[in-house]
Amino acid sequence: MGLLFIVMLQKLCQDVT
Repeated sequence: MGLLFIVMLQKLCQDVT
């Protein structure tokens, strides 16, 4: 449940940029 959270966070970060 941690890896998915990190992946989601990274995707969000990329989407924001």
